[in-house]
Amino acid sequence: MSANDTPASADFETIAAALDERRDGPRFPLREDCLVAIGPHVQEAFVRDVSAGGAMLHGVRGVIAGDLVRIRLQRLPERPILARIRGISLIGVHLSIEGDQERAVWREALKDVLG
Repeated sequence: MSANDTPASADFETIAAALDERRDGPRFPLREDCLVAIGPHVQEAFVRDVSAGGAMLHGVRGVIAGDLVRIRLQRLPERPILARIRGISLIGVHLSIEGDQERAVWREALKDVLG
């Protein structure tokens, strides 16, 4: 840790590095508002980054690893995407898109970001 690093920034870097090891593809930054439905409850949140099979969200509360949620992106308002909460860390709520059909819709909606 350098003189300019704080313990919090060092923790962030450690967590981010560990998460990169279990990701199945590259992450791309994205700042887009979304709605997250957890059963009958809907919350406003935002997507922090995305991959072809998942995303990291901020602003989601009351979830635990394993929960199924539906995420509704601004760019795809008519089609919520089914996802599973994979983990919760200091840097956000990590989710994976559930199923081949859902991942295909996800990739198409985010093709401008995913490349």
